[in-house]
Amino acid sequence: MITLEGLIIRKRINDFAEPLKKEVKKKIAKNRKLKERQQIAQCSFLKKDKTCLIYDVRPFSCRQLYSLRECDGHGPTVHRKAVDLAKNTVKKLQQLDCTGYSGHISFILYLLDKPDFRKLYLAEGLDPGKIMDFGKSHGIIINYSQT
Repeated sequence: MITLEGLIIRKRINDFAEPLKKEVKKKIAKNRKLKERQQIAQCSFLKKDKTCLIYDVRPFSCRQLYSLRECDGHGPTVHRKAVDLAKNTVKKLQQLDCTGYSGHISFILYLLDKPDFRKLYLAEGLDPGKIMDFGKSHGIIINYSQT
């Protein structure tokens, strides 16, 4: 996910009613901890009925997936050509968000919850040094290096 998508998703989360917002943020934090331990984490936005809570603003990393079977917390069944096209599209998205970063949704949302990071990003600033340790340990990519 790119930072720009994270900003849109973060706004959606903050627009939720307080109980739902609290529940989703708790799931995202749990998801982040599992990912930090290299464990598989079910999507924080997957509802009990297996539908997506943020479907209309879901990131491209989710939009690129399609499956011939119902989503049940397992990986989708995808076509190889579609995956290749999606990778090219991700590069184009990174070019659009050239002062941002790319990474797992829970890591990008974590960064955007940091007021200093969010302020710098919204001012179209880029200071990779400020997130260097977190970025290296969490596989965050600087988008301008992808252009």
